Amino acid sequence: MSNLADIIYNTREETITAFYNGAIEQIKNLVATNPFQTTFTITAGCVSHEMTTEIAKRFNMGGVKAIVQQGGMVTAYSILTTCPLLGGYEE
Repeated sequence: MSNLADIIYNTREETITAFYNGAIEQIKNLVATNPFQTTFTITAGCVSHEMTTEIAKRFNMGGVKAIVQQGGMVTAYSILTTCPLLGGYEE
């Protein structure tokens, strides 16, 4: 039997991971559409300031520069990501 703290922690991590994976899928689709682009705006998974900040933090830890953006008349969040092309493909 798990204790309540473990249940809460695991539920949080599962939720964050689901939103993070949604953002990853959006990046994959954007890169597939334009493989030579280096900057993308991600909206998938950006359901709150806290969630958007957490996803951006995980992107930054993975070597992709990620900046949280807020905009619009209704508060909407997104992440501006930048990942340069690997050697040999840069302009």
